[in-house]
Amino acid sequence: MLAACGNDGVVHRHWHVVRLTDSGAERLNEAECPLAAAEDEVLGALDPAERDSRYELLRRATSGASVTCVEPTRDDPGTGC
Repeated sequence: MLAACGNDGVVHRHWHVVRLTDSGAERLNEAECPLAAAEDEVLGALDPAERDSRYELLRRATSGASVTCVEPTRDDPGTGC
């Protein structure tokens, strides 16, 4: 699902069907090894149980995530989608 802010300040939700092509699956598989290596480098100090906890916390944190759209104002330029 894609959520985007409209000029009217309303969140507009649109559904798109996305399919992975054979070529895309190959590229995804090629990216997994370098990604795992980078993850091992960054998280190398964590033991497997700590990594599992991290994944579970991230999953929980993002499972109920909602989109909040606010138009930026001159007074608060850091606010936005």
